[in-house]
Amino acid sequence: MKACDSCKIQVIKKTNYQMMNIRTKSIFVLILLGIVDVVIPIPIIGLMLIYVIVQKPSWLLDLAQEIYRLG
Repeated sequence: MKACDSCKIQVIKKTNYQMMNIRTKSIFVLILLGIVDVVIPIPIIGLMLIYVIVQKPSWLLDLAQEIYRLG
């Protein structure tokens, strides 16, 4: 039974690491886009928002599900 408990702990630790990793990546990308948006006079974040609203890309849904599934 102790072997199974340690396996569960390892899986939980791995998913917590993955959760923090994807959240960290998402925040980093948003900060980077914000900086680029300030430096370059083209509203990149606004253009991405329009793209997301019009196209409804599957990667955005996958990203949101991944963040909330691990949270």
